[in-house]
This record gives sequence, C-alpha cells and structure tokens, in this order.
Amino acid sequence: MKRSQQIFDTIEQYLANALSEEDKKTFENQLSQDAELQLEVKKHQELQNVLSDSKRLDFKKELRSIQEEIYEEERIKRRHRFSYMKIAATILILIGIGSIWFVNNKTKNEFVALYASYYSPYPASSEYRSDTSVDQKGLIRKYASGEYASVITDFEALDTALVTDELRLYIGNSYLQNDQEEKAIEIFRTINEESSVYEDSLWYTALSHLKKENTNHTIVFLDKVIEYNGRYKPKAVELKNELLDQ
Repeated sequence: MKRSQQIFDTIEQYLANALSEEDKKTFENQLSQDAELQLEVKKHQELQNVLSDSKRLDFKKELRSIQEEIYEEERIKRRHRFSYMKIAATILILIGIGSIWFVNNKTKNEFVALYASYYSPYPASSEYRSDTSVDQKGLIRKYASGEYASVITDFEALDTALVTDELRLYIGNSYLQNDQEEKAIEIFRTINEESSVYEDSLWYTALSHLKKENTNHTIVFLDKVIEYNGRYKPKAVELKNELLDQ
C-alpha cells in the first residue's frame, strides 16, 4: 500500500460509510488482499474512537502537546519510528484533515437544536409519473400528510425494484421522523449519483448523522454537499461552521 492523501481520504469515507456501492466493493476487494491496508484502516478506526470521546481528550490542546513531543523526539531519535498516534497527529496538523477528526463539546441539547433548525422533510410532489403504481401513490399521499410510520410499513411491502429515487427520499425521511437514522442512511445510500435528487440524498444523509450526534460523519457528507456546489451548499457551509465553532 502506497501512503497518500487519496488513500487516507478513501479510508475516512469508507469508515464514514460515504463511498458509493461500486467504490465500496472496489475498496473492500483491495482491503481483502492488502494486509498493510487492513492495518491502516484499523489504525484510523482506533484513532477515530479516541478522538470521538470528548470526555477524554481536548483536541487542540492534545495536538499541540503531541506536536511538541514529536519535534523533541525527532531531534533526539531521528532514526526511530514514532508511535502511530504521533504520526497521525502530525498528519492532522500538516495535511489539514482536522475537521474530520474534530472533537466537539456540544451537548445533546445543542445537537437537537441544530438538527431542528436545519431539518425539514423533503417536500412531496403533487404530480405522479405515468408509471406510478396505486401502492406508490398511496405511499406518497401518506407521506404528504405526515403518516410516516405508515409510509415505512407500505414501503416494506413494496417491490424495491420499482421504487424510484424520489420515493427513496420520502422513505428515508420517514425513517428519520421515526428516529431510525441508520435505516434512513441506508436508504439514502441507494440513490444513484446520476440521479436528479442525489444532492438531496447527500444533504439528508448529513442530517441523519447530525441527528445521531456524529460530528465527524456529518462533516464528511457536508463536504460532499459543498463539493457538489448545488442549492444546499450555503446551508452545508453554515452548518459545518457551526459544528466547527467551539
């Protein structure tokens, strides 16, 4: 495995469940054949677990401390390898991926307030496609009237091969409204990158992670929204800044 910014970014997206199905399969195939890559993924996961615990670590203070220690050890033991945590900390400082590993001190109430201020259900369309089935029309009507639990029940009885990307947005939002964030994320992940509602899926995936109080994964998807450069970009930039504001 050749170390590079690209492979680090791919690992972060893999751990955040942010890769497309095709890219995920390609990465997992590579992972199964590369022991060094497996170790790298494990180290990133361990580092994420440590940095995600705001009770044990003050992010900025710890980075400064580690950086100073690295400089001292480099002067004394230039030929010795540093521990992984020190290398990782250096990487964070030098290549600027600190936002991904950001440790926030927001309370649960602050997360709830942020989610409430940015989330609004995806609007239901009043027009149906010519191939929309009776069952799908019923699902859409229930979604429009806020019967989210019934939408989930109806969806689970549908032939998923016939479910459009727009319907997936309705269903994912229904899972969000019923506090089933993981299922919402799984639904949003099935929306094709070429779809007209792909940007919407990225935005609602970010909000799903926000509702789970996972800052790191929220920022991963906010960055995707910002890169997409569509109508959600201003909100994504604003929300990201709020998450990074200590």
